[in-house]
Amino acid sequence: MLAYIGLGVPPQTLVTSSVMSIPASMAISKMRIPETDEPVTRGRVVVDRGKASEEKEPANALHAFSQGAIFGVVVAGQILANVLTVLSLVAA
Repeated sequence: MLAYIGLGVPPQTLVTSSVMSIPASMAISKMRIPETDEPVTRGRVVVDRGKASEEKEPANALHAFSQGAIFGVVVAGQILANVLTVLSLVAA
């Protein structure tokens, strides 16, 4: 990338195109080498919520709602961290 920047290509364009090409490269690799076995996530997706223990089982509906809200805040924080990382790379 430094060579292209040295040639005058804007670095924001290079980082943006590199990030946008990730899904396309994954799709091409799936077409070139298709899965022959049954995929691990076929028909179900498992969300890892950490170790399940008897203490964390919700006692009532309000407790279950608050645990779901906390989990949602954690996921939103992870998404925000990823977006900030990509934006900082583009700005750099």
